[in-house]
Amino acid sequence: MDFVHVDDTLQVVLLAVNRLLRKMVEPGEVEDYNLVHGKSHKISELVSIVLRVTDSASPLQYLPPDTNFPAYFAGVASKAMRVLGYLLHAYNILLTY
Repeated sequence: MDFVHVDDTLQVVLLAVNRLLRKMVEPGEVEDYNLVHGKSHKISELVSIVLRVTDSASPLQYLPPDTNFPAYFAGVASKAMRVLGYLLHAYNILLTY
């Protein structure tokens, strides 16, 4: 999965609102942006961090993969960067811990 830091999320929301307030978007026009970090991480990495940070000894149950979700995903935020001026802070939340 491609995790995004809350600060990056807030930055894009504020940039998009600013674009609306400056009337850079036609009334009724809808814009969409990929808000991604650009790096894929396994859910098991996130679970390991949560267990370590919470000092949990909870047993894990592994289930077969869900075919509706990709095993690997890393998105591209180039449109948000180009149109909104989004600057990816490149927070790597999985390496912070």
